[in-house]
Amino acid sequence: MFFVIIVCLIVDIKYNIFDIGDFVRGIYGYVSIIIIPFASFISIKILMHSKLEKILKIFYGIWTGIGVLQIFNRNIFIGWRIRKVITSDRGVISLANEPAYFVIILLMITLILLIINYNKNKKYMILTILSSIVLAQNAVGVVYSILLYIVFNIKNINIKTLIKFITIPFIFIIALLIYMNIDKDSRLTHLLSQLILNPLDLIFTDISLNIRFAHVYISLKEFLSNCMMPHGVLAWGIEYYNNVISNPTLFIEPIYRFQNVTNKIVTMNGALLYEIGIFAIPMYLFLYKACKKIPFGKKIYIYIFLLGINGLNISNPAFLFLIGYILFFIDINIGRNGGNTNDKKVIYM
Repeated sequence: MFFVIIVCLIVDIKYNIFDIGDFVRGIYGYVSIIIIPFASFISIKILMHSKLEKILKIFYGIWTGIGVLQIFNRNIFIGWRIRKVITSDRGVISLANEPAYFVIILLMITLILLIINYNKNKKYMILTILSSIVLAQNAVGVVYSILLYIVFNIKNINIKTLIKFITIPFIFIIALLIYMNIDKDSRLTHLLSQLILNPLDLIFTDISLNIRFAHVYISLKEFLSNCMMPHGVLAWGIEYYNNVISNPTLFIEPIYRFQNVTNKIVTMNGALLYEIGIFAIPMYLFLYKACKKIPFGKKIYIYIFLLGINGLNISNPAFLFLIGYILFFIDINIGRNGGNTNDKKVIYM
C-alpha cells in the first residue's frame, strides 16, 4: 500500500493536477485497506469472536427492521444521512444513504455468516433477496443478491440440482410478476417492465443504471488506452466529465450533477484498474490466496470480483470488515489444524 500511494503521488504530480486535500481524500480507500481489516482482525480476536455470529444477526435484524419501518414512514432514521438517489420513487435506505448500499451491507453480513456456518445461515441468502425486492426495490441489489444464491448453490450438475435451478428462479419470476401487479408505480416495476420490453435499452434510458455503466465503461476504457499504467487518484473527475459530455448518446447523466463531480469511482474493479493500473494485480492475488484458505473460498472470491464490477467500492467498511474476518479465520484455523478448512462449518467457535 505504501508503494501504491507513492505511485499515485508521482502520477498525480506528473499530470500537474496535484492538490494535497484531494490527494488525501483520494488515497483514503488504500489506507483503509490496511487500517480497517487490521482493526477488525484485532477486534474480532480480542473482543467478540465467540459472539460474532450473534452480533452479525442482530446487526442484520436492525438494518432490515429499520427498512421495514421506512416502508411506512420514509423519514424514520434518515435525518443524519443525505438520501443520495436520482429519483424519488426508489426503495428504502435503512441506515445507508441509498438503496443499493443498503443491500450491499446485507450481502457482506451474509457472506460472513455463510463462512461461519453455511447450513445454519444459508437462509440469509433468501432473506437478502426478499429485502432487495421488497425493501430496497433496487435492480442492482436484486441482481447481486440473486447472484449470491446462484454462486453458492452451483455444484455438480445432476437431475436434482437441475430441477432446483429451474424451479427456484421460476418461483422468483412468479413472485416478481405478482409484485409488479401489486405495485405498478414503483421504480422496480418500471425497471422490470423495461427489462422485459427493451433489455438492451435499459442502461441507456434509466439514469441510475446509466451512471453505473458509465463508471465501468470509462474506467476500463481508460485503463486499456493507458497501457494498464496508473492514472493516480486525482484525474478521474475531469476524465469522467470529458467522456460523458463528449458522448451524449451513450451517457445520459443530467448536466446539473456535474456541478459536484468528484474523483470517486463507483466500481471497485474500475477504481483499482484506473487509479493504480497493473499494480492492482498483487491485491487481487493476495485476496485470492486468502480466500483459498476459507470455506467456499473460491466462490467468495468469484462473487467479490463480480460484486466489484459495480456493487462495491474499495473503501466500503463492511467489505473491509469481511477481509478482516477472513484474515482472522485463517489465523485461528491455521493455528489449530494446519490450514485445512471444513466446507460445512467454521471451527473457531
